[in-house]
Amino acid sequence: MAALTGSSLGFLSAVPSIRALTPEADHASSPAAPELLDFLKEIDDTAPWLTPAQAHGMTYTKKAEPWTMTADQIRAAGLDREYWTLEILIDGKQPTAGGNTVRFSDLVSLAAKRPVRLFKCLTDPLGSEPLGHGLWEGVAVRDVIGQARLAEAVGMRRVNFFALDDGNPKNTPVDSSLAISRVFEDPEGFPPVFLALKYNGDWISLRNGGPVRLIVPEGYENKCPGFLKKIVMTRACISSEYAAKAGIDTESPVKTCAMHLYSPAPDSKVAHGKPVVVAGLAQIGSDGLNRAQVAIVPAGTGTGKDDPWLTKLPWQDATILPPPGNLGADLPSGPAGAFGMDPKNGHPAQWPLPFFICRFGTVVRNLAPGKYMACFRSIDGYENAQPLPRPFDRSGVADQISHPVPFEVA
Repeated sequence: MAALTGSSLGFLSAVPSIRALTPEADHASSPAAPELLDFLKEIDDTAPWLTPAQAHGMTYTKKAEPWTMTADQIRAAGLDREYWTLEILIDGKQPTAGGNTVRFSDLVSLAAKRPVRLFKCLTDPLGSEPLGHGLWEGVAVRDVIGQARLAEAVGMRRVNFFALDDGNPKNTPVDSSLAISRVFEDPEGFPPVFLALKYNGDWISLRNGGPVRLIVPEGYENKCPGFLKKIVMTRACISSEYAAKAGIDTESPVKTCAMHLYSPAPDSKVAHGKPVVVAGLAQIGSDGLNRAQVAIVPAGTGTGKDDPWLTKLPWQDATILPPPGNLGADLPSGPAGAFGMDPKNGHPAQWPLPFFICRFGTVVRNLAPGKYMACFRSIDGYENAQPLPRPFDRSGVADQISHPVPFEVA
């Protein structure tokens, strides 16, 4: 991910000021705009609210690929649900009191008593598209650790999580690390860190990191490793995660971000006189989402070196579109009990849901013929316009404002 500087915004030429839309252009921001509603109905099949398991992405660089193993190899590696076990260790050693091994059936029993259910979007902190978004279900890590007899767990400072080590030195074992407080005490308004057993109502497949995957609600994908096999409680107070060693910010939470536009399509042509539907997707970080904005500017418009974050574009508020009326209703156990869902009616108690996604859109009419750029950004719950307040390279998806979509009215 390139650092954001004035010179990195290659789509803008170095002219000193912004040329606004032609005077006759106007924005119809109501979700009732028929063109917007029609478009969203069209994309429901290709961009569903809940990403199917087979379509959910995962970053595999330098990672084991257990789905390529034979059934015997999967069982030998302990990645079959019947044979899966989780070791819970103290500074790499087994507690002398024993009781450190947890089986898949133990997690199922715990999840039946105290389930954790979360609609979450997973994103690569170095990418610019969601890997997928859906309902993850499991059991809080603190409840799992509580099942082990850990009388020797004195002075613990961090909890480290380790994925499958396939013994291949070319495959860096994937790990994640959290402060002890995040595992045992949830920040206000946050669900617990949990071990996920199901995704969208089904057991997690190997391709999705099964049979057990760590889910950190506010974490990027690298913070949520799959193929989980070991938990180590440690007195060490500094993280030694593989991603941190690669220079990736592993401590900052997911950033609120307008991720991409569904429409207009890149390099598309809109007939003169036709409305331009501008619709996109945003991920919701721990700072929440106040609103999304779009700016339609003529191609070649520049901001000058004094505006690297594009604050001077003619930004217009888009509409945060409501959730579907049946979010999660077709899943085997429905959305009941999921974080942020109203237990009385099964609908989101607030929207957008924290850690999930939402759609935004507007309709722009009466654009004069010409070539344009559709720019987009989010405004978080603290009124920070993307990419602020954290515009740093390798610290989350921060560069979306430099990815405008070109289109033409002809």
